[in-house]
Amino acid sequence: MKFLLKTILFFGFLIVSNISCINAKSNFHITNNSKLTTIDNKDSVYFNLTAATISGDILDIPLYIESDDDINSLDFSLLYNTEKLTYQKIIDHTGHIQYTDFFNPTDQTLRFTSNSFTTYNSNVKIVSVRFKLVNQCISEVDFFKSEFLLNGDSCSPKISKATICRTSANEDISKTSQYNVYPIPTSNNEIYIDGDINGSIEIYNLEGKVVYDMFPFEIKEKIALNGLKPGLYILKIYTDQTSFSKRIIILSN
Repeated sequence: MKFLLKTILFFGFLIVSNISCINAKSNFHITNNSKLTTIDNKDSVYFNLTAATISGDILDIPLYIESDDDINSLDFSLLYNTEKLTYQKIIDHTGHIQYTDFFNPTDQTLRFTSNSFTTYNSNVKIVSVRFKLVNQCISEVDFFKSEFLLNGDSCSPKISKATICRTSANEDISKTSQYNVYPIPTSNNEIYIDGDINGSIEIYNLEGKVVYDMFPFEIKEKIALNGLKPGLYILKIYTDQTSFSKRIIILSN
């Protein structure tokens, strides 16, 4: 009888040991095949004023994600100068996110939450925040407090430094800033800029990426646009006082 009990206990121990080993191997396999996501200060959301577009008094400011992790949710809260800006809506550039937005008049804060089964891309426009520009000009100092979350965890907020001024819907940059940009459209991949204020130049494609820059920019400058594909671009001219925008069109040669 004692021998039988010892035999049963021995085989029972072997069975339990084998099960434990199988579970351990299974857990190890899962751990090594799953990507751990860690959001830290190297991950950021960029509220890019320099890539903002303005038409009349309507201002669109794009948001970009900069991260080396797989991102499936983006949230933020934004406190801004409501005496200069009136919130309009969120513009989705991805086509696949689900989101909710709400401006709370009590604490003057815009809140946004979103998620997607498709991973958010880095360094491209995710959404734009549309405001109506009530005052003549705004800058980064008109955004008082912001908090951005990626995958539910805090990340580094970035707000670029820029000054944006309102123009009438049909007003040309040459009238507001004493610049003359020509020819538009251009068919030989070059434009000329005449003006009386030195500064710097950036050209953005419709995805908000800088495809050309020049610093310093001097008056009566010839700009060679070799390498840029035919299409619509946004020319930005920055001076010590303000910044200005102009749409340029490159035609096929």
